[in-house]
Amino acid sequence: MAARLPVYRTCKAPRVFGSPCGHLLEGTAQTCEAHQGTDPSRQCVAEVPRQGVRVRCHAWPVRDLPHCRDHDPVTVAVRREEQQSARARIAKVRQAVAAASPLVRARVLDLLVVERRVDLGAVEAAVRRYQMLG
Repeated sequence: MAARLPVYRTCKAPRVFGSPCGHLLEGTAQTCEAHQGTDPSRQCVAEVPRQGVRVRCHAWPVRDLPHCRDHDPVTVAVRREEQQSARARIAKVRQAVAAASPLVRARVLDLLVVERRVDLGAVEAAVRRYQMLG
C-alpha cells in the first residue's frame, strides 16, 4: 500500500492585482492569518495603477470597511510613521554625512547651529547624558 502524502491547501483570497494569496493553510482554516477578518463577498474600493491604467483593487476588504488592509488609510498612515521612525531617520542622516567630503563633514554641525536648526541647550543636554553613562 502506498504512503499517503499530506494534502496542502493554499489561501485563495485575491491579492491587489487578483492573483491568489498562496499562503499555506493549517487545519480547517479557509483563509490565512493575513486574510482573516476580511469580507469575501466584496471587493476593495481602491484603484491602483497597472501598466499605466488605473484598475480596481481585487483584494477583499476588511469587514465593515471599504478598503483592504493594504489600502486602509489608517494602516497606510501607521506604516508611513513606522518608516519614518527615529532609527530610520538616524540611518539616513549617517548615510548623508558619510557621503559628504571630509571638509563638509567637519562643517555640518556649524551650519546647523548658525541656521538655528540645532539648539545649544539640546546639544549640551545630550553631552551631559552621555557623560553620565560613561
